[in-house]
This record gives sequence, structure tokens and C-alpha cells, in this order.
Amino acid sequence: MGNRGSLVEIATLIAVAHFYQEPLVRLIASHSEEAFTLALFAFVLLVASTAQLIGLSEAVGAFLAGLVLGGTTLKERAAHTLLPFQTLFAALFFGLLFFAAFLSVVAALEVLVTAAVDSWHWSRPRAALIFCAGSLVAGTISMVSLDYITTSDLFWGSTMQPIGSAMALIGLAWIVGRRKSLEAVNEGNDGSPIGKWWYYWIKYVIPSGILVILALGLPDLFGAFFG
Repeated sequence: MGNRGSLVEIATLIAVAHFYQEPLVRLIASHSEEAFTLALFAFVLLVASTAQLIGLSEAVGAFLAGLVLGGTTLKERAAHTLLPFQTLFAALFFGLLFFAAFLSVVAALEVLVTAAVDSWHWSRPRAALIFCAGSLVAGTISMVSLDYITTSDLFWGSTMQPIGSAMALIGLAWIVGRRKSLEAVNEGNDGSPIGKWWYYWIKYVIPSGILVILALGLPDLFGAFFG
């Protein structure tokens, strides 16, 4: 029912937009490029906001705005006007992507630096310098070799991550024990308590499934390293 309602809303929005297509052309057509650009952005924002009000996403609204403009005599002028903004938004996207990656690296390095300071009694500047240098070397290798990225993803993502998950579950179930595990997982739970089935599930079923998946993936792993 929800999908059918969304389709009806999209169809209605397209129909209304096409009905007002010619008045739209007269409204936003202007001899001034500045006024035309502002009117163009105002139209896209208006359609995106309308789509959001009726339960659709802004991206769907922006797509519909482009669909409507593509059926008018203004499509070539609009494409020519918006072309510089494509470069601007691409640069903005990759800039924000850089800052997101940078903050992720800072968060990851903080864990390593703190562990080195606490466990090995390194000074904080020394630990930060060593781990940053290691990250730089690893990043440089990944930039010059696509095979390194593929192999690293296969090793760390498809192999070591499942192994780490299995070890965490085995440690919780086999070392911490059933009583403490159930107490921890039910702490603060106001609903129905999680029973023994959960404990046996993480003790036997999930680790077994992870080991089966790893065994099936071993040929690919050995092929990547020794093939």
C-alpha cells in the first residue's frame, strides 16, 4: 500500500508539473542570465520541497524537476547554465568526502595512540608520529596499486573481520559464561528477557556459520596471495 501510494504521488506530481509546463517556461524565461539562474534554482527547490511535503524524498523531487525541464524549450539553456555548478558540487562532494575520511582516520588513530601510551608507555607525540607514518605508507601503496586494495579488502574485510567476530562470540560464550552473558545482555531490558536460546545461538550456531563461510572463501584467499 505504501509503494502504491508513493507511485500515485509521483504520477500526480508529474501530471501537475506537465500541466503548468508552458506557464513555467514563461515564468522563468528571462533575458538576464542571473535572473534565469535564480528562477531555475527556485523551481528545483520548490519541486523538491513539494515532494518532501507529500512524503517523497528531495532527490525524487529534484529528479522530477529535471524531467519537467527536459520537456521544455529551456532544456539546452538550463543545461548550459547549470554546467558550472556540476563542477562546483563535484568539488564540494569530494571535499566533504575528504573531511569524512580524515575524521575517520583521526578516530582510528586515537584508539591506537591511546593503546600505545597506556600499554607501552610511549609518549603521545611519538605514538601519533609512528602511526601517522604507518598510515601514510599504507595509503601510498594503496594509491599506486589496485591489486593491493583488492588483496587487502579480501584479507581484512572478508577474512579477518569474520574471524574477529567469531573470536568475540567465542570469548563471550565460552569464557565469560552463560550466567554473566545473559545478565549483561538483559541489563536495562524492560521487555521480555532474552533467554538461553540466545546464548546457545552465539555459542554454537553463529561461530559455526562464520567458519563455514570462511572455509568456502579460502580458495579465493589463497588464489589472491599465491595464485
